[in-house]
Amino acid sequence: KPSPQNSTWGLGGTCVNVGCIPKKLMHQAGLLGGFHSDAKAFCWEFSSTEEPKLDWSALVEKIGNYIRSLNFGYVVQLREKNVEYINNLGRVADEHTVDLLPVHDAEMVGETEPVRRITAQNIVIAVGGRPKQLECPGGELAITSD
Repeated sequence: KPSPQNSTWGLGGTCVNVGCIPKKLMHQAGLLGGFHSDAKAFCWEFSSTEEPKLDWSALVEKIGNYIRSLNFGYVVQLREKNVEYINNLGRVADEHTVDLLPVHDAEMVGETEPVRRITAQNIVIAVGGRPKQLECPGGELAITSD
């Protein structure tokens, strides 16, 4: 289900798609820019007198491509293990049954007939989570990973 900002992302959860991994890659890119200046202070010589420039669009594209490659790797691993991945709003019917629902509004879950019923010995439910804007004074100044 998309967040209120209508953002969606691939398999791997918040950390992989909009959290830890992209944050660390962007942080590393920032450090590398600073290292150029620091390296000169430690007697590193560079063939160009030009200061390095960051191509923001290229960085964002490269990080996005890397994240998509991780998403694809997770899909491949699940397929290799014959795991059926279902990205759907659902309702637990009993200890071995999950009803998949046609709705996208969590408030309607209780009153909706399932479009598919899944039964299995073991069912893994990864509910995930979505970031939420702060509702407090100054909350409008905060950002979320969406």
